Amino acid sequence: MILTTLTDLNPDSGGDATGFASNATAYASGEQSIVFFIERLGSTYETWGFFLSPFWLIPGPSRVYARLGVALIGAFAIYNVYLTVRYMFSKQAAMFSVAPLLVFPSFVALHSVVLRDAAILAGLVYVIRLFAVPSRWSTGTKYAIVLLTIGFISLLRPENFPIYAVMGGTAAVLWGLSRRHYGAITVGAGILGVFAYFANEIARQLELLRGHETILEFLLFLRAARIREGGRSQYLADITLETPLEVALYAPRGAFYFLFSPLPWLAESAVDYLMLVETSIMLVFAVAGISGVVRLWQRRPQLAGALLVGLLAAALFYGIISTNVGTSVRQRQVFSWIIFVFGGIGLAGRYHVRIIWPWHTGNTAETADPSPEAPTTTSD
Repeated sequence: MILTTLTDLNPDSGGDATGFASNATAYASGEQSIVFFIERLGSTYETWGFFLSPFWLIPGPSRVYARLGVALIGAFAIYNVYLTVRYMFSKQAAMFSVAPLLVFPSFVALHSVVLRDAAILAGLVYVIRLFAVPSRWSTGTKYAIVLLTIGFISLLRPENFPIYAVMGGTAAVLWGLSRRHYGAITVGAGILGVFAYFANEIARQLELLRGHETILEFLLFLRAARIREGGRSQYLADITLETPLEVALYAPRGAFYFLFSPLPWLAESAVDYLMLVETSIMLVFAVAGISGVVRLWQRRPQLAGALLVGLLAAALFYGIISTNVGTSVRQRQVFSWIIFVFGGIGLAGRYHVRIIWPWHTGNTAETADPSPEAPTTTSD
């Protein structure tokens, strides 16, 4: 926050962040009313600007207060990732899973500005935690919180709603089937068929397609808009997509670029080369995540299926429309944490880190996870 406030080193501090701050100022000053907010509900700047506006009612550096609020929201998201993985596996797996989220410059930079991504991440992770980890909430209260949270984060980025829906649908289908009926092909084909049949009409009724008749038209419209934006770090912008077959063949490649950009041949500046370090670590977690998916499936197939389908759906959706490294790095954070969860679980099954706390007296030590199946600590 200090670097973001006092320097121009944070690339996320301008652009959209300035637009959100301007709208927050307008709401706080009375220039924009609640009626205006309701009329513009779901629009980018007006919606998130409204939720930021209370910070502009506090005397002093309002934008700094807002950055602090977003940073706390981001910390809450990471804390919930830790709690979920710790409950499902161990402290060791949880520690591996959140370590990149705590230190990656892209996450730290994004959580120190007034963009909406940290709030979307926090909402999604909290919903998953409510289903995965026992809580003090009653069943009715828990479902009410889930619906309100999904509604809130869908307002902040409406195009993500189908991804949340397919994640919930996957969990529900796997929950309803007995274990002896689990079959990746059968379940996957069933979910895909149901979603494909209803997705287009649901998206139209919810006005998620912005006047377009089909999801394909909407995706190509978004892609064309991203290409027109230009920018130094564009990639694959010269590829023309027109037919469903062309989109289907391009989608895996676009998904890989979306998840792991910048790739070495896209790096040009010092920031790009710093991001290459992140990309390399993400690839390690992705490889380790293969075993992590298997281990999580063995314990909680509903959660494993929902996370995997959500990650793939987001990667394919944004992979088609995204053509800019900076935008991809920012927007993937709502879902890229799933890679670190799977990878953290996989790494914890192979490597164990013993932590010696220097302030403990005697020869006591805490073992983060001597056995991933039965985590214990020698001192607390």
